[in-house]
Amino acid sequence: MRQVKYIFALLIMTAASTSAVGQTMQTTFSGWWAETHWQFDFNKDGTYKRSSVGHYGSTLVKGKYEMKSDTIHLLTGFQNTSGTVNEFYLLDKQGYLIDLRLLYDYRLQSGKDVFYNSRKRLEYQKSGNSTN
Repeated sequence: MRQVKYIFALLIMTAASTSAVGQTMQTTFSGWWAETHWQFDFNKDGTYKRSSVGHYGSTLVKGKYEMKSDTIHLLTGFQNTSGTVNEFYLLDKQGYLIDLRLLYDYRLQSGKDVFYNSRKRLEYQKSGNSTN
């Protein structure tokens, strides 16, 4: 009986922690910088795909993510990407996805309009940090 209580308590704690973090989305962001087109596809199942075509080559990165409020935390896939995919991204109030390390932004992709010249968002730079 004691084991059943522990299992039940563990299930409740797991459900509570999942609901606090469990936000996901089904959307695509894209941008153009360094003579390369970059595209992020986020799925409701907590997976993402980042593809690129251009100067940096044709690359595909896949992994898992979680959202906490306005921040996307990539859990896997970003580690060996030469810094082109990073661990944290911000969804700003205008709906742009901002790489918190490189500071480039990506626009929500709508329809066939996939060309967007990314901007470097220096207003999100932490003082004392270099982003290059």
